Amino acid sequence: MDVVEELGSDAYIYGRAVATGNTVPTETIVARADWRNPPAKGTVVRLSTSADNTYFFSAEDGRRLS
Repeated sequence: MDVVEELGSDAYIYGRAVATGNTVPTETIVARADWRNPPAKGTVVRLSTSADNTYFFSAEDGRRLS
């Protein structure tokens, strides 16, 4: 993880995604974290989610893609 942004009742982590079995970061990601216990900068964070809780946005104009 590269940055933790603490915003009071929310915390967002910014980092680079690395696919399972790969060592090269592929995409920048943003994930919402527990604001009471956000991870420290540089921590390796493993994320999992379902399709119902995953959203994609355009890097060009910020519009939601899915």
